[in-house]
Amino acid sequence: MNISLPYPLLPLLCASILASSFALAVTAFLIVVSPALWIVPAVFIVTFAIHAIFILLSNTEQGSTGSLHVFSKPIVVGNFFAAVLWAGVTAVLVLYTVWLFTGHIPSAPSGREWAIITAGAVSLVETALMTAIAVQTHKVRQRLRYREKWRWRPGATSSQWSIAQ
Repeated sequence: MNISLPYPLLPLLCASILASSFALAVTAFLIVVSPALWIVPAVFIVTFAIHAIFILLSNTEQGSTGSLHVFSKPIVVGNFFAAVLWAGVTAVLVLYTVWLFTGHIPSAPSGREWAIITAGAVSLVETALMTAIAVQTHKVRQRLRYREKWRWRPGATSSQWSIAQ
């Protein structure tokens, strides 16, 4: 496997996959509390799909410098979208945690109140990870676009070198 990603992205992707998987596993204990908690598996699927596409695209590249194909606009927008979705998951889990401890909803099954607190904390970490991934992919995309703009074009004369057409 030839993954050509800049340094902070691969560890961030791995940490994000682990955190989202852990949030999914912990939320499985609480899914009976409310149908609104089904947002966690749905967002996990979106996150996993975005990461899988990103890793598969990066595996198709030959060099280690990256390309605009890997850091395309849909990938960057998808990462920001996933960060917003995880922020929504965090809000839902915090809301249900507050409702659970104030008595607005019935208690969690078999005294598993710890699970909703843990899921909320992990989803907050996942929000931070997805935001970091989105910002890093955006920075790399901007750097690649700038490099492409000033790349030497074959057949160009010395008076045509400044800006790519």
